[in-house]
Amino acid sequence: MSICDTMLGSLTVDHVHALNGADTPPVSFEEVEIELQDNGDAAPHAAASDEALEDVRQAVEAALGVEANVASKLATALAVAGERPPDRDERSFIVDPADRLSDVAHKTFAKHCARLRWNEPGTRVGADPQYLHDMRVATRRLRTVLELFDTAIPDPPRRALADDLRWIGRALGRVRDRDVAMAGVAELSADAPDMEQGAWRVFRHTLELGRARARVRLIERLDSERYRSFLDRARAWIEAGPPTAVAVPAGGAPAYTVAPRLVAERMGALKVAYEEAERLVDGESLHAFRMAAKRARYSYEYFGDTSGARSSRRAKRLAGLQDFLGTHQDSVMLLRRLRKYGKTVPGRDRELTLAVGSALGHVERAARMRRVDLRRAWHEARED
Repeated sequence: MSICDTMLGSLTVDHVHALNGADTPPVSFEEVEIELQDNGDAAPHAAASDEALEDVRQAVEAALGVEANVASKLATALAVAGERPPDRDERSFIVDPADRLSDVAHKTFAKHCARLRWNEPGTRVGADPQYLHDMRVATRRLRTVLELFDTAIPDPPRRALADDLRWIGRALGRVRDRDVAMAGVAELSADAPDMEQGAWRVFRHTLELGRARARVRLIERLDSERYRSFLDRARAWIEAGPPTAVAVPAGGAPAYTVAPRLVAERMGALKVAYEEAERLVDGESLHAFRMAAKRARYSYEYFGDTSGARSSRRAKRLAGLQDFLGTHQDSVMLLRRLRKYGKTVPGRDRELTLAVGSALGHVERAARMRRVDLRRAWHEARED
């Protein structure tokens, strides 16, 4: 769409295909998207742009016999599948200073279980990869809840829930890892020289195929009896309310008296992990450091202000450290996948072999961890 050679916006047609169960056919529909280009509030043709956008909308509706829809892609896909996004209200999960340890454990587990279930429809549909990412984060947080509050959650069901969450998380991770890799390929290929474009294109195709297979396995897992049983047991434990002092004597302690010790333990483990990572700067120690940062951050977040007035600030700094280490890990995983793909390139295809070698050089540089950067990230995470 344009006026006087000024680009006003774009019209695109998306073909949306979404799985709604391993044994049911995919939900499919076409989405016409009319988008106004952002030229700034003071653009000389702002009024004309709005008028042109309305004209295009009316023309599309008249020609195709459709009506404008302001709902999200997820809501639209769920509506086509005969479902709707679940409600989300987390007010009942807010930690109170007077809560016992078992109360905090119960609220925190219930909160992230609700997030897992809230993101499941979007994960199944697959219209937006953010839902799968958030569902995976929910499984990770649930696992750390079971670990951090092990003295306040009875066993059973703690161990069985942890095993199921690890099983669910692996399936989510296989899809998410490819989403991240594909995003990395898109970013790197955008600035890559022409000679590398063929390698990036074929590599991305292999990632897309792997992601499609991983998504089918994920949907099968979400449709399984084991997953339904996990949800039933988690729901039953949540609905039963916080465990009594008889079931878990340690859970009766006021959370504010226990929180500082548990948080200090995680921060101590983080310091040890950093010292090892700073000494070795290898894959294993950096991974352990990232996991320790995650546990320390979550411990601050789970307890809220019961772990200290500055807990929110500290959690945010640890989130920055976790992101820094996560970005490095993403580069390492992309490098590993690209090397694996490079081994499949026929030696006689000299052009593609050279393209892959050049691409590998770029990823190898991105995947290097400099000790000075590691020290800087650690220093920033510890600032008060």
